[in-house]
Amino acid sequence: MYPASAPRRIALLAIGLGLTGLFHATPLHAHPLPGSVLIFAQADSQLSLTITVPLAELALATAVPDALPEGPLDPALANRLAGYFTSHMTVAQQGGPDLTFTLIRAATKPATDDHLGSYTLVILDFTADLPATQPVQAPTLTLTLTYSAVMHRVRSHVATVYLRNAGGAPIGIGRIRPDLQSGLTRPLTIAIAT
Repeated sequence: MYPASAPRRIALLAIGLGLTGLFHATPLHAHPLPGSVLIFAQADSQLSLTITVPLAELALATAVPDALPEGPLDPALANRLAGYFTSHMTVAQQGGPDLTFTLIRAATKPATDDHLGSYTLVILDFTADLPATQPVQAPTLTLTLTYSAVMHRVRSHVATVYLRNAGGAPIGIGRIRPDLQSGLTRPLTIAIAT
């Protein structure tokens, strides 16, 4: 057997240390979960909004526990989440004031993805009264959505926004994602046929 040269010994030592680190290192945890889904729907003088967000992503952005039982949320936690989401979201009628959203339901439910496995969703249902100043004959109600929930902490988080017309399936109208450097999001215009 020939004596190992110095570069070869260093390479073997590096491989050995690498393998030791591989087997003894703390594993990294990625969170490749779906983003938030926001579904708007108008019925007469009310605008409803359903926000669905993976609990693990919400836990990274807030003080919410990363494990919650399935079903309705505790009222104190539901109110805390309502405050969190309404502080990270504005919806304004074009030329009008911001709408005031009220939480009407908050719950969790299990979800499964073929690639991601099982995870928990948080579902929040809000409602807001539309201003009475909307002209009755106006063919379109134009709203501007500004949204930064979760993504102000999790820069890879994306919110997909849908509009559900009366009796129809939700139609995708846009995605909101933060600028990776500044963390800021751009407003999204939502046009609802009246």
